Amino acid sequence: MPKIDIDAVPKHKGSGYPMPFAAPCADRLRRRLGDAGGLTDFAVNLMHLLPVA
Repeated sequence: MPKIDIDAVPKHKGSGYPMPFAAPCADRLRRRLGDAGGLTDFAVNLMHLLPVA
């Protein structure tokens, strides 16, 4: 598997959850590292979650 430049992987904001479950996830950021590395049998995601106040 090639080395992945994490900063070059697009960020996806939010979620595909239905309301009201989507609201707490509205600010999360996900990077699909598996797609960037060419994986086909499973997924690898890097998720950034904001702290809960």
